[in-house]
This record gives sequence, structure tokens and C-alpha cells, in this order.
Amino acid sequence: MPFEGRHGQNLGLLQTVCAKGHNAAMLPAKETSTATAVLHSHSPGETRDLAARLAAYLKVGDVVALSGSLGAGKTCFVQGLARGLGIEGYVTSPTFILMRHHPGNPSLCHADAYRLESPEELEDLGLEDVLAGAVLALEWAEGVADALPAERLEVHITSDGESTRTLHIEGRGDRFSAVVREAFA
Repeated sequence: MPFEGRHGQNLGLLQTVCAKGHNAAMLPAKETSTATAVLHSHSPGETRDLAARLAAYLKVGDVVALSGSLGAGKTCFVQGLARGLGIEGYVTSPTFILMRHHPGNPSLCHADAYRLESPEELEDLGLEDVLAGAVLALEWAEGVADALPAERLEVHITSDGESTRTLHIEGRGDRFSAVVREAFA
């Protein structure tokens, strides 16, 4: 089934979108409950801008699961989410403390699963309580994906050079599929 644009036009298998200097490719949904945007960032500032754009659609209980190699830009992306949520203060990686809470409306919980050995360890950190009061941005999420809600946003970042990044943003579930389509259409 081809992806349809906002006004019902058939966009075929691949749509290239240029907005504010960002190149994006919108892939068709794999099924009715997923949508993927492939975006290219040419600087840390652009990565933060893309995340801030996505943050406008987030609410308490939402999960943004981030993956990518060391230095790919996961923390940079979370800094943009925080800015987009109106959170003040500097956001740093929670690698050694596992989780940082940034108060706001909604609040942001920034967690790092790199040192966790199983999905159960994430649950032991109080995942249910976190989701009851904040947006969760989880770095290195691939190792604990089984503990996450099935409906979530997944962001995979790859480095294409010193400052160029490719971001694959997938909305899983009806709401998050709509978020991806709306935020990056």
C-alpha cells in the first residue's frame, strides 16, 4: 500500500522532503501501524533542530528509543528533545548514573541502557513510574527493547562523517506513525 500525503496524493515508494535545509526521505509504512522517516543532518545543531521538531508531538508516557554507535549523536538528539519540550539547562549523557530527570511540562527522563545487562534491569529502575510522569528518552535502547512499550518512537542514528548523520525515525503504533508523518511531512 503506497504512502499517501496530507492531501491524499499517492507519494509512491519514496518521497524526498526538503524543509529548513534538511533532506528527508519518507518511506511507506511497513504496515498500518508503522511509519519511517529517513533524515540527514549536517551538524549537531541540525540534529537538535530535528529532535525539537519531534518534541512538539510528545506527551507524558511517550518513549523515544535511541540507538547508534558511540558518538553517533544520541545525546545531541536528546538535547534537542529537551529544548523542544521547553526544558532549560544543559542535558548530558547519563551513562554513569543511568538516568537523569529534567523537570518541565512535560518532564523528560533521559536514561542510558548501555550498562544494563537485561530488560529486567530497566524495569528495576522504575520504568513504569518514569512513564507515569515524563517522556522517556532512552539511549542504547536496542539491548532492552523487550522491556519497552510496543508503541514507541525509535531513532537510529548513523555517522556519515565528522558532522553528517543519517537518522531513521520509526513510529511504532498508530499514534507514533501519525507523529512521524506529521512531524516530517
